[in-house]
Amino acid sequence: MDVDHALELMQKKIGTQDHEDDVIRLATALDFMPLAMAQAAAYIHKRAPRCSVQQYTEKLHRSQKSKLSLLNRDETDLRRDREASNSIISTWQISFEHVRNLRPSAADLLSFMSFLDRQAIPETLLLASIKHYPSDANENGCDNDVATKDSTDHDLGDSQSDSGSSVDELEEDIQLLRDYSFISVTSDPEFFEMHALVQLATQKWLGANGRHSQWKIRFIEVLTHEFSDHESESMPRAKILFPHAFATLHLDAADTHAQPMFATLLLDAGHYAYKTNAYADAEQLLTKSLMIATQIAGNEHVQTLCTMYCLACTYDVRMRPEKAEQLFLQVLSIVEPSPEEDIGPIKHYNLRLWVMSRLSAMYREQGRLVESEVLGIRIMMHAVNAKDTLVGLKDVTATYNSQGRWLEAAGLLRQAIEGFRDVDGPAHEDTVDAMQTLGELYLDNGRLETAERMFSVVRHARKIVPGSDDLELSNLRGLGMTYVEQGRLDEAELAFSQILESMSTQLGMDHPATLENKKLLALVYQKKGRLAEAEAIYSQVLESQTLTFGTDHYSSLSALALLGGVQCLQRRYNALEITCRSLLEIKTRVFGMAHFSTLVTMADLAWALHWLGKTQLAVELMARCAALSFQTLGPTDPDSVDREDWARRGMEVDTEQEEGAPGAVSSPSSAVMAGEEQQTARSVEDDIPGGKGSTTERTSE
Repeated sequence: MDVDHALELMQKKIGTQDHEDDVIRLATALDFMPLAMAQAAAYIHKRAPRCSVQQYTEKLHRSQKSKLSLLNRDETDLRRDREASNSIISTWQISFEHVRNLRPSAADLLSFMSFLDRQAIPETLLLASIKHYPSDANENGCDNDVATKDSTDHDLGDSQSDSGSSVDELEEDIQLLRDYSFISVTSDPEFFEMHALVQLATQKWLGANGRHSQWKIRFIEVLTHEFSDHESESMPRAKILFPHAFATLHLDAADTHAQPMFATLLLDAGHYAYKTNAYADAEQLLTKSLMIATQIAGNEHVQTLCTMYCLACTYDVRMRPEKAEQLFLQVLSIVEPSPEEDIGPIKHYNLRLWVMSRLSAMYREQGRLVESEVLGIRIMMHAVNAKDTLVGLKDVTATYNSQGRWLEAAGLLRQAIEGFRDVDGPAHEDTVDAMQTLGELYLDNGRLETAERMFSVVRHARKIVPGSDDLELSNLRGLGMTYVEQGRLDEAELAFSQILESMSTQLGMDHPATLENKKLLALVYQKKGRLAEAEAIYSQVLESQTLTFGTDHYSSLSALALLGGVQCLQRRYNALEITCRSLLEIKTRVFGMAHFSTLVTMADLAWALHWLGKTQLAVELMARCAALSFQTLGPTDPDSVDREDWARRGMEVDTEQEEGAPGAVSSPSSAVMAGEEQQTARSVEDDIPGGKGSTTERTSE
């Protein structure tokens, strides 16, 4: 801020024109910092005519000489240069001492707000803090010890008069803090914000006066209560509170009194972050929650186990299978039933079910099919109801299908359907869910007419007895994919458009499940020749999934491969080369050079180089791909044979093959989509327990 702006601000804030020399001296003393000038002007205005600019400057100099050197206590906390920070601390201390003497409850409120994220502070959270901790009767409320938990667990639904009194009290506190430029109102009048240096100065004062710990405990208690309620009941409300819960990551967890609540808050916030696809945030929150829970309760406490499970799920989604498996197995080793429990109730039954199901899916994706099958069978053996039996049955039949034993899988499902129908009826959700799974199995193995009939039966049953939205959308998706395989593209487009509209409304446009269904709609556009529309969708999906999961996640790789398929159909070979090189770099780093999926992309890149006339590079790359294919897939594998023959003939391909569907990248259903991209990824919206003991079912994408 320059001199002219300082004079203008003082004139605007104070309303009368003091001597310019006095204003300039004050501005110089405050290093021309806008926030410091605003705080000084607010103080002078509120104290006029008993305080002038000159008098304030003199008071400022006295304060600077006598005040505690708060900022010297922890230099690493400074958010700006030292001179600027000292300007703020000086004006802050003058104003704060005045507010504290004038209205202790306002000083209390500022102390509480100093722990929140500085932006978008909701009025409702401030009101909750007053209801949890009413202002103390004496004139120095912030001097008192924090009340015990028992004394603060009063009914928040008090009488209308009590509620109105709290609102009035809060309004007066807020107005006073605004008058002294401690806080400001955002564009939404129900939200406030404060400068980072105001928060820093307030916390430094609390620390210097021995009150930082008690206010930290108060903050954690209020936020834990509010977030725990809204995380399970109201996602929009939890969204408002999440930044403030995330802000607790920097807090020290050493206070014994606050540790159990702190661990719960971090678990709830991590659970919310997982459900909203903020996986990096979830990992940070859950890691700290697990550290605290382990320290205070040990590995076998239910909250510790739930936190382990949540963190393992986060590792799984973030493509860290080794760390995920380690945590899953650690939980399973603790909740595994003893021999005598095999014939009675199993402790932590639900958690054990969730862990085994996630592990089974992980092993199946890694090709560890025997281990996956064993876990699915164990789930079925210990299931206590039809729904849990179906969870295990889905894992077993999916593994059988991966082993080429799909007829056995179909037999198991038909047997289960008969059993569910006899016990619960033909329209019961478990019966219909099993029929939907059987339809998907038929679709996956090319039995299109049978699959369509099964999906139609499910759809009819849903009309008789409405069930979950997830099952209805899965049914519509199955029909849509059947229509695609049958070439009934108009019907497929209608089905996928309906799914996309429903998911966009329920989950949001950028939710991973919504994005996966956008790919299906783009596939239909591609098959109908609407390549520009398909490319636009693939590009948008790639951007969103990369932002959510990172470049190495299978969803991001799938979107990048699909984009390459469209570029190939458009004969944009320069763009295709760039896409294939990106895919090859990522897959080599993540899977290794000899992985079958990496080899697919290597062959795709060779074709792209060939189409660009880079014949020697193409032949050398395909020869290398063939050699690695011999090692990984064996010399008799069709892909190994084709690649070796392709390289040996030195690109002697005829024009028809070259312009038709050459090799890997001609369409999304070709080799560019082989490997892990062609598999339907496990749904990232699979729920995880939030530590409250609620039963959560695993859904299939």
